[in-house]
Amino acid sequence: MATDPAIPANRTRQDVREEEGPQSPPAGPGGHYIGMTVPTPPFRHPRPRVGTVLLALLLAGFAPLRAIIVFGSDDPAHNTTAPAGALAGSGWQWEGQIGFALGTVIGPRQFITATHLQFGGGSVFQFRGLTYHAVGKTNLAGTDLDVFTIAGRFPDHAPLCTTRRETGRPVVMFGRGGRRGAVFGTHGWQIGDFDAAQRWGTNLVDSIIPASESAGGELLAMGFGSTAGADEGIFSAGDSGGGTFLLDRDNVWKLAGVNYGVDGPFTADTNLAPQFAAVFDARGLYVGFQGQQQFVPNSPAPVQARSIVTRVSSHVDWIAARVAEPARTDYPTLESAVSANAVFVEEPFYAVDAIAGEIRAPRTTATRLFRLQGATRIRLDRFEGDYCVFTYQ
Repeated sequence: MATDPAIPANRTRQDVREEEGPQSPPAGPGGHYIGMTVPTPPFRHPRPRVGTVLLALLLAGFAPLRAIIVFGSDDPAHNTTAPAGALAGSGWQWEGQIGFALGTVIGPRQFITATHLQFGGGSVFQFRGLTYHAVGKTNLAGTDLDVFTIAGRFPDHAPLCTTRRETGRPVVMFGRGGRRGAVFGTHGWQIGDFDAAQRWGTNLVDSIIPASESAGGELLAMGFGSTAGADEGIFSAGDSGGGTFLLDRDNVWKLAGVNYGVDGPFTADTNLAPQFAAVFDARGLYVGFQGQQQFVPNSPAPVQARSIVTRVSSHVDWIAARVAEPARTDYPTLESAVSANAVFVEEPFYAVDAIAGEIRAPRTTATRLFRLQGATRIRLDRFEGDYCVFTYQ
């Protein structure tokens, strides 16, 4: 998507329905599916075999995701570093890795990701060089949102989008997985190999899918246009759970959605197995799984596949309540002060590993005294690169 994207005038979106299916790594395509046209009865299908969950929205339902595919490049290294220039600070800095997928840091001890990934409350989360251990998980019923609580503290976190006027706003989408594959006729590209790289793409919010048309609450949809700039993106397998950030009217990038799905699968011949693809024009294709396929007829304007995210602004009060919850008292809290007579305050950036009895915090050049709330003994055990490692009992 271009730095200053413009929404194609021919974009239209149709009815949507979502169905929650089994979601976990390695198996075949699996996940949520959302219809591009006439909704059909919900169904389930096998899990993905790609080491990540593919979410794909399809004519008949919904499907799995494989990292952001961009319109203008098939370079595997394209958009694998933080966005710069006008897109600097657009959310890359708040993405962390949970298993094969991404989650977004939303509070001093909280991160959010997609429920359908089925990560447990004891999962680990990699963020800015530290490994955090989740000590709790809460799901918002009727949505694809899971908020995890970690032992330790994140140094900063993403602001939440509260605007209810997302349509037409630029977004940056973050995911982790595969890349663009071979051409898919004149319609787009096949899904390439899964490589676990974190990537980003840009887009615009085209429409808001109401809760009445989705089993997952309100959703935001972004099309994949043939007239797009080089960085316009569409979801693929591995993007589930990552964050989509919106440039709000105060010129601040805020978390607007948690990655949910993308349209598919597609085939030009019902005798052939349908496949997931980055499709910028579905006219002349069949969409859906075998036995539930629907034909996309010719029309004056291209029919674009969409990326879908769970709308954050619809649930911002629930998310904020999770962030406001007090720290768990059954895990130690690392505090420091500049001297023995100074006030001790919680360290702004550290991770607790209760199983190993270790705490990691960044090294600094300043002199500090440390103490641990909730433990009887603390000792500086060693240094590991840029981090101090404390042991405790």
